[in-house]
Amino acid sequence: MDRALRKKVLTKIPYGLFVIASAMPQRSGAIIANWVTQVSFDPPLLAIAIEFNSAMRHLIDNAQAFSVNMLPAGSARLAKSLLRALREKGTTDFIVSSRGLPVLKQASDVLECKLVNSTRTGDHMLYIGEILDGFSHSDLPILTLGESGLRYSR
Repeated sequence: MDRALRKKVLTKIPYGLFVIASAMPQRSGAIIANWVTQVSFDPPLLAIAIEFNSAMRHLIDNAQAFSVNMLPAGSARLAKSLLRALREKGTTDFIVSSRGLPVLKQASDVLECKLVNSTRTGDHMLYIGEILDGFSHSDLPILTLGESGLRYSR
């Protein structure tokens, strides 16, 4: 398949925009991601894909847990400011949950997951996490990649 055509078609898939966070003693981190999906009802499981060379991968591998923080629709400015702050490693927009995971203060919804499986999938690592806890502060839909104006494609 022609690379440009493949990119055009794949960018039409609707993706949410999420802040994935994890922590271990003395170190925590977060990234903006868009490859997140539910993969099981019982037990409740989520799949996330993280670039293989990302520092986040090492945090998740060591912590064996991660949080999925959702931003409400209409918060594209917040997503862009978080992206800049996370790149500069200078954000204080997180609190620590009772499970010890970073949770974004501005998140409309959060799921906390225990890592149950992982496998390398090309240039990404696919993580499967069991949902252990979470909360919802909004009935709004979540921010999508398309709405945010950000792009994640090659």
